[in-house]
Amino acid sequence: IYAGSLPRTKIIKTFRPSENEFKKLYGKFSNTLKCPCSQVAIQYSYFTNIDVKFHEVCESKFITQDWIDSVYHVNVSIIPPNDVRTIMSNFWQFIRSFCNLTKETFTDAYTDFNATILLTPVTQSQFFIETNVEASLNFSVTSVVSNLKRNLFISRETTLVNGFMSSLATNYHMESVYYASSPNTARVQSRAKIFEDGCVCSNLRGCPRPVSIFDLNTKSIETNIT
Repeated sequence: IYAGSLPRTKIIKTFRPSENEFKKLYGKFSNTLKCPCSQVAIQYSYFTNIDVKFHEVCESKFITQDWIDSVYHVNVSIIPPNDVRTIMSNFWQFIRSFCNLTKETFTDAYTDFNATILLTPVTQSQFFIETNVEASLNFSVTSVVSNLKRNLFISRETTLVNGFMSSLATNYHMESVYYASSPNTARVQSRAKIFEDGCVCSNLRGCPRPVSIFDLNTKSIETNIT
């Protein structure tokens, strides 16, 4: 006597299941469950929310125009350019520009990320969606950071190679050159600043130095600020 059995497939239809119902069904029948989407394509912005936080300095008062103006109330004709009372204004302007560039770059990337379309004909699990969104987000952040570093590197190399003079003449200064053959005629040229240790500002690596506070009465350095 032989006995045999044939597997039978039973199709159960559930119309408009809720999110919890779909999760339960997917947990039991993940291999056979088919749930067509009413909307095949949807943008990430409809179901994701990204909170971008920048460095606290970029959110502080130090990059506001009021602060930049408040730290620049000196006569630059009698105070050296590397005095903290003159250089701090330029320093915070640079930091503000860097913050603005970073914010604009990440804002553009955030807009592009939100416009990314998730395309799927059937409903996917939460794990599948989160994995794809996280991969897309990581790729966007990596690309943004890479592009930002490249742009900053290009700006830095362009500035150094072309020998741009700072507005405070901290790296180059102008000088007049007279010739014995024509004493009444002078040629104005720029010259890189040379420090006591031999470092020259024309060096592509620059000459990092601490800013100082000078005593105008004794013309001496009161303190160095690193």
